[in-house]
Amino acid sequence: MANGPKDFGSFSMLDLFRIEAEAQMRVLDAGLLNLEQNAGDADQLEQLMRAAHSLKGAARMVDLDSGVRIAHCLEDYFVAAQQGTLRLGADHIDVLLKAVDYLKKLSATAASEMSAWQAATQDQLNTLLEALTQVQQSPSTDSVAAPRAIATPPAAAPFDPAAASMLELFRNEVEGQAAVLTQDLLELEQNPQAMDRLERLMRAAHSIKGAARMVNIDGGVKIAHAMEDCFVAAQTGAIILHPESIDRLLLGVDTLTQIAQSSAQSHSAWLQANHATLETLLEAFAAIKGNRSLAAPAVVPAAQRPTDTPVPEPLTPVAPPGAAPIPTPATVDKSSVKDNVVRVSADSLNRLMGLSGEALVGARWLRPYAESLLQVKRRQTELITVLDHLWDIVGGPNLNEYAASLFKDARRKASACRLVLSDRLTDLEEYDRRTSNLSSRLNREVIASRMRPFADGVHGFQRMVRDLARQLGKDVRLEIRGLNTQVDRDILEKIEAPLNHLLRNALDHGVDSPEQRRAAGKPAQATIVLEALHTSGMLSISVSDDGRGVDLDTLREKIIQKGLVTADTAPQLSDTELLEFLFLPSFSTRDQVTETSGRGVGLDVVHSVMQEMRGVIRTTTQMGKGTRFQMQLPLTLSVIRALLVEIAGEVYAFPLARIDHTLKLDKAAIELVESRQYFTANGQHISIVTANQVLELDDAPHNNEVLSVIVIGDRNHRFG
Repeated sequence: MANGPKDFGSFSMLDLFRIEAEAQMRVLDAGLLNLEQNAGDADQLEQLMRAAHSLKGAARMVDLDSGVRIAHCLEDYFVAAQQGTLRLGADHIDVLLKAVDYLKKLSATAASEMSAWQAATQDQLNTLLEALTQVQQSPSTDSVAAPRAIATPPAAAPFDPAAASMLELFRNEVEGQAAVLTQDLLELEQNPQAMDRLERLMRAAHSIKGAARMVNIDGGVKIAHAMEDCFVAAQTGAIILHPESIDRLLLGVDTLTQIAQSSAQSHSAWLQANHATLETLLEAFAAIKGNRSLAAPAVVPAAQRPTDTPVPEPLTPVAPPGAAPIPTPATVDKSSVKDNVVRVSADSLNRLMGLSGEALVGARWLRPYAESLLQVKRRQTELITVLDHLWDIVGGPNLNEYAASLFKDARRKASACRLVLSDRLTDLEEYDRRTSNLSSRLNREVIASRMRPFADGVHGFQRMVRDLARQLGKDVRLEIRGLNTQVDRDILEKIEAPLNHLLRNALDHGVDSPEQRRAAGKPAQATIVLEALHTSGMLSISVSDDGRGVDLDTLREKIIQKGLVTADTAPQLSDTELLEFLFLPSFSTRDQVTETSGRGVGLDVVHSVMQEMRGVIRTTTQMGKGTRFQMQLPLTLSVIRALLVEIAGEVYAFPLARIDHTLKLDKAAIELVESRQYFTANGQHISIVTANQVLELDDAPHNNEVLSVIVIGDRNHRFG
């Protein structure tokens, strides 16, 4: 086994390992935590064993010896548990989770630092392997026997069709690199000396070779390796790739694509059915590399072929029953290519979001015109009624014939105008409905394109809660609800730190020990609930626990001690106002600093991030029952949902996230203290100012006895 990682100059090889490692370590993290509750779950053990096996193969592909050894140890444990020779207890789980942590750090290390990192952590690796061995030799009370001894990792196992995630990874790699190969081969045909194209072609073939080796697809490894050799030979100037060579190389690309598209069940059958074809293709690549003459397939008539030079027949790979045939370069059906995923830059999505928002706003401008036409229609009806009354008054035998004719003509034209206007108004209303519906659907689809399930951002919290609870000597279960709730990808990234602080706060401050819970008549195991849902056009994320709750009297005393309020003012503070002090910088209810709390930075960070994302956070608590933190956030950071209001004849927008509530206020309810106006709502004094004053507009007379008021602000400051 080599000491260093293989060819870390090739980005896609290491990146492929990282992608696989991230996916499989999620399975390991979640599976180990579930296994701790149900050690005999056969399905869970099978998933864990396959995840460890996949990690071992991925690490072997890039020659990360430490990763191979750790993953192999994990696999040994799971196999032993499957065979019934070991029952995994809490001590086993602890060590196995440490092994997973090591693999996480390994996969996150930069390519340029990989060798140095492995050397620097060699002692840590040895300690971890020794710990794994000691756990085997000294099993927990739950275990019945130790797993089989850790042996040197065996050679790569034969391809396992059931490893669906690995095969899908290989498909994705081939799909991306095949596009590079095809494009650059076609351009190379026009300019055989283009060295930059040869470099890209060599790297693309090398990446496919590595991906095929990861899933042990021998045919794919051989084809990609032979193509890579051809490109390297062209780079060194040993050969020049002529159009005939390009034809064969393109056929190699098509063959790799067909191998990748074959299902796990039909893969072996496909290789058997096309064994002779693959050998012929490899011979053709050998001829290209050896700079031997190579005739173009199916082009040179048989009568003109030299009798002394064998010409390979056109390659026509066959597919097993039920599998799609291999496309040739001349017969590729682009319509059959699945394009389920495309790469779009974040800037493009943001611009698309802006355009869809403008379309949504623009569509709503039709409504005022429709309402204006409706008023015109009413005026037309009134005009016809006036004409009828006028006829009743002045009409009769004394009215001359010319005047009577004018009356009739006016009534006829007014009726015709009303009919035309009615038809046009109906058309406009229908167009308004269609346009509004279309723009709304477009806006929803664009917003949905930026969304990811809430589960993508919380997969590491189960592990964090479990480890910290054990460290604090508490028994805690984390329940996550709303995993499928769609969250803006920007919000999902920013919300991780606040949720981490809130969960740690719940563990350290909220949840009591098992003994205290039993004494209070509660189950020994505490429950923390993390929930995400959409409500009232906003994203709501809450963290609640069933712990001791916040002692408001103690909190009030702590506030007085810190000099934040006077002893006379503190008793007048409501429960909501008291809880707001928890979010102040450097404020903590702990007298001593520990690794978990006491520094007063946790909830302050939460509040800062909430402000950055135009959200708010509210706290409720009940002594002896628990505490709940609820965050209210916009559905997306790319679009600001707003309330439109008219001020001094102009339209202004107030972000919904900053609006507490709206109301109609009697002028008599406004009071004056120190030349400042305020009113009282929900037991709070709220200052009030005129919008004209804030926006520096001309003062408008307020003749109405009832004022329209918008209450805006954050957790500490509100005004109307």
